[in-house]
Amino acid sequence: MKVLVYAHRLEVGGTQVNAIELAAALRDLHGFKIVFFAQPGPMVKLIEEKGLRFLPAPDARFHPSPARMRALRDVVRREKPDLLHTWDWWQCLDAYYSVHLPMRIPMVVSDMMMEITRVLPKRLPTTFGVPELVAKAKAANRRRVELVVPPVDVHYNAPGVVDPQPFRERYGIEAGDISLVTVSRLADWMKAESLIRTVDAIRTLGRDLPLRFIVVGEGAARAKLE
Repeated sequence: MKVLVYAHRLEVGGTQVNAIELAAALRDLHGFKIVFFAQPGPMVKLIEEKGLRFLPAPDARFHPSPARMRALRDVVRREKPDLLHTWDWWQCLDAYYSVHLPMRIPMVVSDMMMEITRVLPKRLPTTFGVPELVAKAKAANRRRVELVVPPVDVHYNAPGVVDPQPFRERYGIEAGDISLVTVSRLADWMKAESLIRTVDAIRTLGRDLPLRFIVVGEGAARAKLE
């Protein structure tokens, strides 16, 4: 089976990691042929490390995006996938109207938001990341829903795979420091507020404890956090 994965902008973020690692696992465990379509960013490096094919998508400031829809149609015509796997509602809308309806390409969407996005078409097979959203979706007459918890490559991300000492030395983290680390897209919506509150909490608790809060990521909210 050939799967075209259509993901969000490849900034450093959880959904991007989930999409890449799940695609690689489908290839390794089930022999699927994977083509990854997304706007380029830092996470292209992980796609390359996983040995997945990558096709760049154009930038988009709103969705449905005419530029993305045209590019996606061209990719589908050329690659002829058996299934289109879209991640989050932005990509879902692009694919639903440009490929799924007119070209009848089977499609599934993974929505990793923490609330149900109303614009998601109800008839599509949809996965959510937490049981509560699956229950809410079924209560809202979304019948084709499943739970897919955020996947983790336990070998690639196993403790001890990477020596943390060079990182600690580069950023002046002492041996006795307690490091709290988050890896996230630095988006204004849904991300920045919790990160800013964490920074405030660390400033308060750090008066008595050797705490270090390390934020790994990129995005529009970076200036607010620096």
